[in-house]
Amino acid sequence: MVSRWWLGPVFANEWLTTSRHWQSYAGRTAFVAVLLLGLASVWVGQVHGQSLPPIQAMAAVGRGFYNTIVFTQLTVVFLAAPAATAGSICQDKGRGTLAQMLLTDLSDAEIVLGKLAARLVPVIGLVCCSLPVLALATLLGGIDPRDLTGVFLITASAAVIGCTLALTFSIWGATPYEVLLATYAFFAVWMLAVPVVELLCWLWRYQPLPSWTIVTNPYALALAPYVRPGAFGLVHSVS
Repeated sequence: MVSRWWLGPVFANEWLTTSRHWQSYAGRTAFVAVLLLGLASVWVGQVHGQSLPPIQAMAAVGRGFYNTIVFTQLTVVFLAAPAATAGSICQDKGRGTLAQMLLTDLSDAEIVLGKLAARLVPVIGLVCCSLPVLALATLLGGIDPRDLTGVFLITASAAVIGCTLALTFSIWGATPYEVLLATYAFFAVWMLAVPVVELLCWLWRYQPLPSWTIVTNPYALALAPYVRPGAFGLVHSVS
């Protein structure tokens, strides 16, 4: 039993229940399969047919692996985190178990943090599936190992935001589908806000957005070390 002063019995119960779902194993398998497909495409497109690729080509392959893995894992996290958390509150309200929990001596923090942590653990585990591949890709050259730390922190933060947002919407939503639609709509507005404003500024000849606005987009921030080298990243400052 998890100690009461930490996350409480809600976390222990939901973590055990969630870990036994076949969807968790199927999701990890599908994620790894998509990663392998993307990496194979990069390899075939850049060095296939060369008997001994030069060092520069191998470094380019490493950067291609980095971009592919980062884009794939961020997309999967933004899709999987809300899906894992969407029904955490609204389903309990429908079954009546939430009212029963509120009648116990469980604190609000134990209920909320327990549910959030139980749904966040599988998503973080999904992110960790790509870390060994990224670490091995550094052996090809072209990837700064410090950027791997930055990517993991960005992706883990995206997972926390996705689970927290879906948990919040689950309080007001009646079904998981409503919660998912609301969360995905929020993410769509978030990701498209800066590109749309930049396009409008270019069309209407307005002053462009300051360069620091890139940090509001997880994709741009994670890919910046190799898309805009020297300007952004974990160890770089905004120019």
